[in-house]
Amino acid sequence: MILVLLGGCVNTRITDQARSDLGRTGVVSLLGNSFHAMHVGTTVFNNSAYDGDASSWNIDEDTAQYVRARLSADGIQAEVMSLDPAARASFRREDHGEFHRRDNTVETSYEELCRLAARQGYDTLVVIAGFAANENGPPLEPGYGLFVRSFLGLSRGYTYAQFVIRVIDVKNESQLGRQIAHPVDAAPAKAIPWKSSLGEYSPAEQAAFRSAIEGHMRREADRMLAQLNLGATAGGS
Repeated sequence: MILVLLGGCVNTRITDQARSDLGRTGVVSLLGNSFHAMHVGTTVFNNSAYDGDASSWNIDEDTAQYVRARLSADGIQAEVMSLDPAARASFRREDHGEFHRRDNTVETSYEELCRLAARQGYDTLVVIAGFAANENGPPLEPGYGLFVRSFLGLSRGYTYAQFVIRVIDVKNESQLGRQIAHPVDAAPAKAIPWKSSLGEYSPAEQAAFRSAIEGHMRREADRMLAQLNLGATAGGS
């Protein structure tokens, strides 16, 4: 039987009862190592995009450790789930909001992740994954990267992180709650030159991109965890 998938961008909060029943909680980040860069020019002929290798930034490990620390600070038994690179890549996917079927069980890739988590002894998963762009917003790729718009020789842009945090009941393979990140801080775009590859930016420029992305993700993670009824008392660095 084909089950209809539910879409939309509704944020949900886990119940107090679900929070008390979290048990051993595994944290996993599936954001990946790709720095997504997009340029929108004066005409469509000036548009371009590429993915840069940001594997040295360790975004997945750092993000998972940060969220784990926030959960632990709020009294939740949280650990970073063990995933080898091949398994992590197989679970990584663009999240278009259609996470759960009508019966609230998870899609195939998350079913497999739940089964792996069960074998590792987890009761709950907290998953951080790239989230597909809002149709009404700029065309950002799920995950993190850079968006630059040029007009008449002037280029302005911003780094972004577009992701979702999901709380999953491992045994029932069902979603307990979800929060979607704001992809950018409420700040004006900066003068950022467009370059045709990540490697063309200097080490200092790349470090600034990484710092901005990580800082934004941490601020959003704090907000999202509080909205999820998790990590509400955590804060700071």
